[in-house]
Amino acid sequence: MNRKRKSLILSILGIMTLIIITVGITYAFFQYVKEGSTENSMTTGSITFLYTEVSEVGRGISIQNAFPISDSQGKMQMGTGNVFDFKVTSTTPRNASIPYEVTARMKSDSTLDPSAVKVYLTEVKGDMETEILLDQYSNLAQTSISVPENITEKTIYTDTVPANSSNYEKDFRLRMWISEDTEFSNGSMNGKTFTLTVNVYANAEIVSSPAANTLSQTILANNRLITAEPTLTTSSNNSDDASGLYRSTATNTGKPTYYFRGEVENNYVSFAGFTWRIIRINEDGTVRLIMDEGVNQNKSYSFNSNKNNYSYMYYSNSDAKSVLESWYQTNLLNYTDKIATGNYFCEEARVKYDSNHISNQAQMSIYKDYIPNFKCQTDGNGYGMINSNIGLISYDEVVFAGGYPGVNNDRYYLNRNSSFWLISPAGFYTPSSSSAVWKLFPTGYLNSADILIAVSPLYPVINLNSDVKVIGSGTSSDPYVVQ
Repeated sequence: MNRKRKSLILSILGIMTLIIITVGITYAFFQYVKEGSTENSMTTGSITFLYTEVSEVGRGISIQNAFPISDSQGKMQMGTGNVFDFKVTSTTPRNASIPYEVTARMKSDSTLDPSAVKVYLTEVKGDMETEILLDQYSNLAQTSISVPENITEKTIYTDTVPANSSNYEKDFRLRMWISEDTEFSNGSMNGKTFTLTVNVYANAEIVSSPAANTLSQTILANNRLITAEPTLTTSSNNSDDASGLYRSTATNTGKPTYYFRGEVENNYVSFAGFTWRIIRINEDGTVRLIMDEGVNQNKSYSFNSNKNNYSYMYYSNSDAKSVLESWYQTNLLNYTDKIATGNYFCEEARVKYDSNHISNQAQMSIYKDYIPNFKCQTDGNGYGMINSNIGLISYDEVVFAGGYPGVNNDRYYLNRNSSFWLISPAGFYTPSSSSAVWKLFPTGYLNSADILIAVSPLYPVINLNSDVKVIGSGTSSDPYVVQ
């Protein structure tokens, strides 16, 4: 894929968190968001418009074999390949207003006369568009913002984020075409090119961002924190809980962990050739992921091949651990610089389904009396934290995400319409003399299960280092991509 370098604010994937610095003050959470992947450009000859060189990415424009068209025709261009969509948002209220300006910078190697280019900008609200600007590029005013002397950069929109406002958002749609009065004679237009890049400035400073931000920083910047306490006595779809990012200090260190709950659609990560979902930001800034597709979809796995002793309910003694560690060696060994290793997985036995489940010396509570948390201690059987680079999700993490024992939930991000094992022991089930482990069932509810049962597939969990950087917006179509 040929990826062209954009000016400061454009990335190849979608949403970016951008930081504005003005007179020593940092305005966080002011964002420029675009759908598309590269410069807005057009080439004459066979007369080709090119707003993105990769039609599969975003909503770029690629109009081939075009000819000069009327303004009425240009305004009607719609759909994928015909428009360039972007937005400006501010989610942090300030005591002072924030003026900003959107510009279109002509690339210095453009050879087509700017008077031949029509630029059309609209504001989009739902299905309605309101015209903001329609003019020849050459007629637009040069920005008053300081830019290099040899750069032509025209103002296409100005506005101000009002003081003390939050959730400011404006959606824009850009089109451009060759004016209908442009003459093509004697091959005079052949091989001509014209390229624009869209910039956003605030308080006369370029809205800029590093090529990538750390994953934890990006998650916190892209999500409004939900401060209400979650309902942990039923599934999230049986409550009024909002879906999104929550915070908890029920950790070993007392430092906060930030976790996703409910119908979350912006916690996708592309890493090592696989798609993952973000479970939470750990209290040390590492980010915990669960694989979205699972390991070897066509295979089923028992948690353990032995069942007649309580010790077999622990992950460190399981066949599942052996399978995942082998899979890690095959698939993730080349990415060890990105993956955190340490005490990130908890196999403490602390919650069971009913009194028929016993646990030797470990003190376990029946789930109805248990308060989920992100802590981990060594239990009475000597099991607790596991030092590893791969594991499984815990009972507590599933409950915080929206699951609950015996209650269906098809509206949270962990429901895969398939069963999968958790890392959490469920006790030794006396009626069948078998160890049990917590399992998530296809309809989204939790229950204990005999460890000999074959379940397809395994869903590995890993933790990415705190300094891992990403680009992207976290959606399924534009996941966070680890750099």
